[in-house]
Amino acid sequence: MTDTSTTNRKSLLAAILAAALGTIVSAVQAGDLVIPVELPEPNFLGLGVGAYPDYFGSSDYKVGAAPIGRLSLGGSRFVRLMANEVHLNLLDHPNWQLGPVGLWRFGREDVENPVVDRVHHIDDSIDLGLFGGYKWQDARSSAGWRA
Repeated sequence: MTDTSTTNRKSLLAAILAAALGTIVSAVQAGDLVIPVELPEPNFLGLGVGAYPDYFGSSDYKVGAAPIGRLSLGGSRFVRLMANEVHLNLLDHPNWQLGPVGLWRFGREDVENPVVDRVHHIDDSIDLGLFGGYKWQDARSSAGWRA
């Protein structure tokens, strides 16, 4: 048998298997595979590792670690920490979320770029505000979507 005939047979077999698999998979819809289970959002505390720039717009990056976590306050209320941002959900509602948010903005000093280093230093600051949202729950699954 020649290499061309072996290659043709393998291609034909692969096409037949792909068609058969496609027929089987199309008979099972994705919605049929979802088991609707409502799981509570757990409390957790962790550490994220990543790269961050010296300042906004910088091409010099450093590696650092940041805390992440979530603490349930009962019902749907929670405190969530994501690096330098804290959310406090005050509403005890399964879908609506509303509460204060705080963001710690890091300042700029002693950067490696000599031109930027000559510009005045920027102190750290804290931004405070409100957040709100609606957590959409699909009736067919436990996965949610946030607006």
